Amino acid sequence: MIKTDIKEALINYHMLKKAIKIDKDNLAVIRNMKEKAGGSIAKIPQNPISREKLIISNMDKEDFYLLELTNHEYKLFIVNKFIDECSVFPIDVKQLVIDLYIKKKNIVELIELHECTKSLIYKKIDDEIESFVKRMNQ
Repeated sequence: MIKTDIKEALINYHMLKKAIKIDKDNLAVIRNMKEKAGGSIAKIPQNPISREKLIISNMDKEDFYLLELTNHEYKLFIVNKFIDECSVFPIDVKQLVIDLYIKKKNIVELIELHECTKSLIYKKIDDEIESFVKRMNQ
């Protein structure tokens, strides 16, 4: 694990949550198509696809969405673990991270709320990420 993994996951926190929902929905659709039984009487399609090719194609799609879902859930896990392990002394970095990345507050609001400069906010968060990476890589 490297610092950019955590930074990227923090920045994309809300997109990760949406991506997980989309991946789960796509998996549900593919699994329903795979387990579909019966049906109504219908016309023969213009370009029929053999059942074997359709099954293999759906298995490939299912594997792809499972990998995507696993990746997105892992990144979300990293964010949650990082937030849980953030220090609160002497500056409440945990609250800084939540306000900046989860609640998406403006940096001006953070400066007024936490009474520190913009560079200090980012320095504290970067230092916390650095120490988290060292702990996780041991």
